[in-house]
Amino acid sequence: MRQLLALAGARLQAPVGTTVRIAGVTPTGERWQSELACEPHRGEWAEPIGNYPSLPLEWETRLADGIAYLRLSVFAPAAMRPLRTFLRGLKAGDGLIIDLRGNPGGITAMAPGLAGWLMDRETSLGSVRLRRGGMGYPVYPQEGAFLGPVALLIDGGSASTSEILAAGLRDLGRARLFGERSAGAALPSLFKTLPNGDLFQYAIGDIRSPRGQSLEGTGVAPDEAVGRTAADLASGVDAPLAAATAWLRSRLGNENRESKRGGGSGS
Repeated sequence: MRQLLALAGARLQAPVGTTVRIAGVTPTGERWQSELACEPHRGEWAEPIGNYPSLPLEWETRLADGIAYLRLSVFAPAAMRPLRTFLRGLKAGDGLIIDLRGNPGGITAMAPGLAGWLMDRETSLGSVRLRRGGMGYPVYPQEGAFLGPVALLIDGGSASTSEILAAGLRDLGRARLFGERSAGAALPSLFKTLPNGDLFQYAIGDIRSPRGQSLEGTGVAPDEAVGRTAADLASGVDAPLAAATAWLRSRLGNENRESKRGGGSGS
């Protein structure tokens, strides 16, 4: 599935003004085809950093009935301030969904930075084993951090920094994962310019989760595997999101019952 999604995404990317022809089959077996004109991304773009290119940057935040939702398309510094403001505004009785589906990664330092707004103690999202030595991904708790229950959505398009955050929060018992196994593409790497101007990218280490699991090639398995079917997509049903929401409501309901029980015993 991951390879098919990557192929489909690549086929839909083309120079601005190019017409792309697509065809498919509906859940009822009817064939269809259409043509799409490629247009420029009209939203914000992430700033290029070193050999990391500028990419379309999208984030989405909302809060309804005590369930907060945060989606990030790529880990870029420009998104950190609005995400931090959103997390700071959540209340103790809320639940949080972090949607990293389709997020290919980005600036690795953003993972422990974001985790700092979800923790109440110093910890680490894991470590990098290098040929000589290594380093960690330290997390420092932030004042006003959100400490309510967290559900995190992943799929085959979640890679690199997304996997570091997902595996780290899972191993630390800070989040429950829903969706599909992640990409398993998390090796730290460097670029070297070749004589002809091409860039050669090569891995320099191996990333391990807090429990010592290597992410490369295996990916991060969700706690609750929730796939997507053609029927769900056609009807607009987001099964992983629905499962995460149901789990959060159950957690929040249990916490409220425990709180009332404790309050009653002390009166």
